[in-house]
Amino acid sequence: MTNLLGIDVADLQAGSLFNVTVRADWDRVFADIDGDNTWWEAFTHTDDNGDQWTLVASGGIVAAVVLLDATYMRHEYGAFSAALETRGEPAVTESDFEDLFDIEPHEVGVIGPQFGEFYECQILDRNPELFAAKVVDLNVCIVDIDGKYGFALTGAGEDLSWDIVAAYMAVGQLPPFQFARSLPRRADRGHTTRDSAIIAACIRTCEMVADAARSEAERLRSW
Repeated sequence: MTNLLGIDVADLQAGSLFNVTVRADWDRVFADIDGDNTWWEAFTHTDDNGDQWTLVASGGIVAAVVLLDATYMRHEYGAFSAALETRGEPAVTESDFEDLFDIEPHEVGVIGPQFGEFYECQILDRNPELFAAKVVDLNVCIVDIDGKYGFALTGAGEDLSWDIVAAYMAVGQLPPFQFARSLPRRADRGHTTRDSAIIAACIRTCEMVADAARSEAERLRSW
């Protein structure tokens, strides 16, 4: 679902160009168990039949099973089955469907925000479960802090700017200039079609910011 090969950079939206990183104390953000702040992280699970599912944990509890272009919550088994039938895919029993929600997320590597930074991307409020599934193979999760939505890293120890840029692209956004202008050169990156798409998106961001800066300079000169 995060295959960037099918993404046309020209189709990416520019709503996050000037977003900047915000420091976040995750222990404090999620300290109030009765509060509205939460996070979503996706993972893949292969069942006993060899079928692979994308599940989404919300606050560390499995909350949804995602089927490509739609999210089916636990109580919507009927809609989920209908979607499988429409696609000509094998049916799933209600018991099997419920079993998907009995998995302990921490046993498959779901850990939530781990690094104290927040990367705003407000479009995520439209469907955080689905967007979490779109970044299932990246080191990020989706976070809601007092109604502000964005990404957080689920790992640390190395520069994960490539994953952050890919996450914005996976949800239809050009990466913020903050990351586009400083995408780190790495020996193991930049050699695949996917990485070429990431680089192209960063170039597009830089071009759009440059155009905006030139336009603003002309406006100031006219005073």
